[in-house]
Order: sequence, then structure tokens, then C-alpha cells
Amino acid sequence: MQKFLVINRIELNYLKKEYCEYIMLDVEIFPLSMIWWNVNLSPPIASKRNLASDEKIIQTAYILEKLMLKGYSIICLGEVSNDDIRKIIEIISNPSYSSIMGAEKQGRLYFDTAILYNINHVDIVANDKGTFSSFGKFTKGSKNLKIFEMYIFRSKIFVNERFYVFLSHWPSKLRDTTLETHLIAHELSKEVDKYIKENKNVILMGDYNLEPYELDIVENLLSSRDKDLVLNKDYLLFNPCWYLLTLEQENGINGTYFYNNGQCHKWRIIDQIMISKSFLTKPWNYKRNYLEILEPNELFAVPEEIVNNPSDHYPLSNFISRDLSSRKSTNLLSKMLSLSPR
Repeated sequence: MQKFLVINRIELNYLKKEYCEYIMLDVEIFPLSMIWWNVNLSPPIASKRNLASDEKIIQTAYILEKLMLKGYSIICLGEVSNDDIRKIIEIISNPSYSSIMGAEKQGRLYFDTAILYNINHVDIVANDKGTFSSFGKFTKGSKNLKIFEMYIFRSKIFVNERFYVFLSHWPSKLRDTTLETHLIAHELSKEVDKYIKENKNVILMGDYNLEPYELDIVENLLSSRDKDLVLNKDYLLFNPCWYLLTLEQENGINGTYFYNNGQCHKWRIIDQIMISKSFLTKPWNYKRNYLEILEPNELFAVPEEIVNNPSDHYPLSNFISRDLSSRKSTNLLSKMLSLSPR
């Protein structure tokens, strides 16, 4: 099968040039691509907000600029503040991207996510309250727990397609063993269930501070590594991050977070991406090798450009393909080509 990562102008122009030839072949196209990265600039603690050095912000911006040049549809960030995003945008000049900043204080809680999105691929959509992000939180006793921030995007390629993106940054049990993360997972599952019951396109991304196999991710959030089971159970999410647990990359990056004090293993998959079953059925197509952990250094072409990862987390990259192999898809493919950045 011919594969085309339709995420930048060069590849789009090449496909356009050879359009008549390739439309006759099996063509795999990725109209939806995403990044999740905990950039570790402003942790959600009052004493640690807006303290990142200029050097760290510049390094983060350079890496994000490289990701933008690859044309990802949405680049989702954790541990950022509004000030961080403003500074990053001042450094990066890319007219193909806009930003939505969900990072803000809600009562005593700091929500700390933001999204840079490719305006050639998607539009941000206001929710029922007329805002561009909604927050999920709840209180138990004296504790306030944050659950998610949700954003709605509309595809510019497929007119009737919307994507419901839930970003989360859960607290760590390594710092607080009394945390009841099963409550957080259950509340998120209840919210997500409203959308997946209607077969809507749902994407979960975040730093969950839990690994894919842990009870709260599997039984309380209701996620599975079994694609066939997800297709037969309306309430389940597909979690491809299970396949990263046995990762052995040549670059030595075998997790999204390196926990130096780990007794049995140090590399952890605590950053994850999960999707609804709608992405597992035609015309969408998903394979587990569409998900990978990125080494930021490998984004740079020459050694002189290399910027070491300024974060203690590594970015997750994910693609979702769409079958455009039939002649009936001609109009859709033409539209994709017309939306290529200039």
C-alpha cells in the first residue's frame, strides 16, 4: 500500500502532481495527526507557575516549531501557563497555526493544557456555553480534583466530522499515596461515555501518571488494548499505548518518562493517547504502529541545530488514516490538496 503522510506542503504538492496515477492505487492518507507533550514549563502548583527560564522556553519553542513544520493537525501541551504560550508564540512565526489556551485557574485548581492547531486541517468549535474549552472537576471532602479539559474541533477536510479532545493531567501517587485516582478515572469515563454512545470521534490525551495496564486506566476509565473487543463494546476506549510497554528503540527512549528511582523498571508510559471505536471503523483506519514516542533531537536535520529535550517527558505522536482509495473519494482528496499551506 502506498502511504502518504499528508501533513506538509511538499508531500501534498507531490501527491497533487501525481494525482491521476495515485488515485488508481491503494492510498493511505493521514488527515488527522496529533502530538501530546508534557513540556514541564509550568506545573499545576501555584509556587511553580511561570518560573521557566527563557532558555527553556526557547528550547521548547524550537522543538514545537519543528513539529509544526511537519504539519501536525493538533499539538497538545501539558504543564503550560498562558504566559508560556504567549512567549512561545512570540518566538515561533507560523501562520498555519493558531492556539487555544485552556491553561487557567479554576477555583483552587490549576488546569495546565493548551493546543496549537493547524488551521489548514481543523477549526476550533465553541461548546454549548460559548467557550472553546470546558473543564471537568469535582470535590471530595477537602480535596478538589481536576479531571479533564475538553476541546471540540471541526475538520476542514471532512465537512461533517468533529473531534472531541479530552486532555488530562492527573496528580501522581508517587507524591500523594492517598490520591483516589479511581474517582478521577470514573468521572472522566462518565463524561466520555456521553459522546462515544453517539459514536462520536473522541480522543483522550494526557499525562495520567499511571501506566496503560493499571487498574484505574483499564477498569475505571474503561480502556482496552483489544481492538476487537472495543469494536463490540460501546463503552470501551482503545488504548494503543499497551504496545509501547515492550518498546526497545535504537535511540534508547523506551518510555515517555524516565523515573530514576524505579525499583523494577525506570521507563514509564504515563503519557497516553486513547481513541473511541469510531476511529477503528471505515472510512477511518487505525494501526498500532501509527503511535510512537519521539526523540526531539531527531527532528533536527544537522547536529548544529539540535536542541536537547528541555522536558522530563517525551512527546507522543499519533496518526489516524482514512481510506481514500476509491474513485468516490476524488472530491475529498481534491479538497485536502486545496487546503495545503502556501
